[in-house]
Amino acid sequence: MWRLDYFQNTATGAIDKDPGEKDKSVVFNFLDDQKSGTISGHTFVNTVSGAYTLGPDCTFRIVSFGGSKVGEPTWSGKAWLPSDSTGGKGTYHVTDKKLILRFDQNPEQMVFEKSR
Repeated sequence: MWRLDYFQNTATGAIDKDPGEKDKSVVFNFLDDQKSGTISGHTFVNTVSGAYTLGPDCTFRIVSFGGSKVGEPTWSGKAWLPSDSTGGKGTYHVTDKKLILRFDQNPEQMVFEKSR
């Protein structure tokens, strides 16, 4: 499981941190076979799920993403992953404690921390 720690603007370096509302973090679980995978988890107020594929050189493509339909606060609303039709392609970088998703059409990358 990965908890979204902050968004970072790749042009300016500006960071938009998790507002830290108790028990309302954005948490995603990515499960794959190094070719394709699934996403499950939750935002502040919605349960989410999706699917993705992995490509060469740490590239990915979000095939689908969605969830329950309760209105999101602004910060967690940005955590809805774009899918194929809305620019859901990008690159990722993963270490034992961090996961960074950078979408081709978005200046903000998502920085996750490993969650227990």
